Amino acid sequence: GLAYGIDGYAHDATLRVSGRTIAVLGTGVDPASISPSAHRALAERIITSGGCVVSEYVPGTSGLPMHFPARNRIVAGTTVGTLVIEAPEDSGSLITAQFALDFGREVFTVPGPITSTMSDGTNALLKVGATPALAASDITDALHLDELLPPARAPLPERSGVAGRIIAALGSTGTPVDALCETLAIPAHELASALTTLELDGVVRDIGGGRYVRV
Repeated sequence: GLAYGIDGYAHDATLRVSGRTIAVLGTGVDPASISPSAHRALAERIITSGGCVVSEYVPGTSGLPMHFPARNRIVAGTTVGTLVIEAPEDSGSLITAQFALDFGREVFTVPGPITSTMSDGTNALLKVGATPALAASDITDALHLDELLPPARAPLPERSGVAGRIIAALGSTGTPVDALCETLAIPAHELASALTTLELDGVVRDIGGGRYVRV
């Protein structure tokens, strides 16, 4: 789908590593019908990156509640496996998982705390034969996808000088550029150049608002 949360994160993460992804909608595929409207740009990114946005509904169709459970059968049917990351007991993700089971597809789930209602659905899937997914390798091994994965990149060399100081100062929640300038006493133009180089090397990432994180 194209919903907020895991749907959007999955598409964005795939696109960030130059992957291709498919969004199956419960609305028409025309921009005016796509919901949420904030993800229209994401839909465009999916298409321009070689993926696709598909729907069985004609353009101009708005999203009615009944459309989304029906849409889930397409999600399950177009994949070799379905992963449910988090789901309460009434989550629509469980409908997708049931379709996948009915179609003879693999179903994976991320186990969660038994005290969390957001894990009620995922934990229940374990009782009906879903495979626990504790790491990406649990999925790739079960589906024999190892040969499709790119070789692991060699680790980047240790950074010294300005680059090393920047990396050491960055956290995982986002550090503003002006704070880096002040903390490291680095001229703004030099900091900007170093951040650009580090981002191209895949060491740091711009998360918007002038904030950077280590990758």
